[in-house]
Amino acid sequence: MGSKKSIYNKGVELLLQERLTDTNYSRLYHLFSNIALNRFKWKGLPKGIESRYIENGLFFYGQVGFADDSELGLICLPCSDTNQFNVYGEPTNFLLHGIGYNKNFNTIDIVRIINNDKIIPSMQHVNYYASKIAELDKAIDINLRHQKTPYIVATTKQNEFTMKNLVKKIQEDEYAIFVDERLTNGGELGISIENTQAPYIIDKLQAHKNNLVCEFLTIMGLNNTASNNDKKERLLVDEVNVNNGEILMYLDLDFKNRQRACEEINHKFGLNVSVEKVIHELHEEIQGLVPKGDNGLKGDEE
Repeated sequence: MGSKKSIYNKGVELLLQERLTDTNYSRLYHLFSNIALNRFKWKGLPKGIESRYIENGLFFYGQVGFADDSELGLICLPCSDTNQFNVYGEPTNFLLHGIGYNKNFNTIDIVRIINNDKIIPSMQHVNYYASKIAELDKAIDINLRHQKTPYIVATTKQNEFTMKNLVKKIQEDEYAIFVDERLTNGGELGISIENTQAPYIIDKLQAHKNNLVCEFLTIMGLNNTASNNDKKERLLVDEVNVNNGEILMYLDLDFKNRQRACEEINHKFGLNVSVEKVIHELHEEIQGLVPKGDNGLKGDEE
């Protein structure tokens, strides 16, 4: 098989399934996957082919093949090259594969739809950011736990029970705790307490997490200006325009290949297939990923 097949083989799927046992990673992976899978909508497809079939294949494999099978009719399935190339390094044959289906097609008999110019599956971006953010969530939880257990108490065996009761009262949020004066610092019982409290960094970790979410949304070509709370001051119009330009560039990198595929499909198979961006339909879901920042922008003024 071609050089890219190893990237998209069952080994990747098995590794992904192993990671999905982590509940939080799984939650983030599926959340980000749904966003990546729903950026575009295909219309005018023949019966039996749905928009999600195409986007799902591009998400996992980076490319799909649209072909006319002698028995099944028009199909669109993930494809991989068969290690045969022309002088430009483009494959001349493809293997289309599905559940119980594997068939070779010459490149002149199919239309290859690619996710982007480098044929990189969107799954790689989703996996990267889901992993990073899941690790940040763990760090936040650890730092939070360290805020709750800040002391090491050095005491004698005779006073251990007393000290345990005192710590229990602290954990139960007692308003006031009364002790024998001998237990205090300098008392004759010689009890000492060492403060091991970790520094509070949850706010910094959360800010970094928000940055990663916004970075992922930008790469997916989705506007997240209102979600980015790093800037407390009012954003200038020029800043917003630059940010929006970068976002649209990422989206258009993926959109142009889909649009070109539509033209080839319509020409080869006599159809009227089209694809459109549906970023506006994702607005509410995107805004719910991270808290809104105080950026001074309202509605359409962005």
